[in-house]
Amino acid sequence: MHPDLTRALALGALGAAVAWLLAGPLAASGLQFWAVIAGWAVIAAGERGARALLAAIAGSVWGAVMASAALLAGVILGGSATIVAIAAGAALALALAGQAVVRAVSSRPAILVGFASTWGYAGLARLDATNFAFGAGPFTTIALSLVTGVLLGWLIEVALGLFRRGG
Repeated sequence: MHPDLTRALALGALGAAVAWLLAGPLAASGLQFWAVIAGWAVIAAGERGARALLAAIAGSVWGAVMASAALLAGVILGGSATIVAIAAGAALALALAGQAVVRAVSSRPAILVGFASTWGYAGLARLDATNFAFGAGPFTTIALSLVTGVLLGWLIEVALGLFRRGG
């Protein structure tokens, strides 16, 4: 069987297992399937190794922190569309500038995924940006979902790497 087909089938089966876990035994956890898969994609599309793993985790969380800060600033400053847009643009610029200063948050894709996922989850669900309860608050729910996905993706990539090498 072609290696890409083997990999696709293995990843599909693992994706189904993750979906089952999050819809079944872990449903009360509040983890979001789409955010777990987004975190998985960040690590699968990037570099390998411990440094890449840490950069993906830190970048995802940093993006979620900055999106949360923008959401909070928008609420505090009145919540108009203009204020919220300015807060989003400023926070995203600061989030990406942080990558130039702090090596730990050097994964631009992770920062963007963390920011967009947190912003989208909060906006689509009309969630309270001041709520930090796990499974309800945008920051905690998305940051932990992304980190779960990054870790899962890293473990899968390691396992598939070992499988390709024969053990």
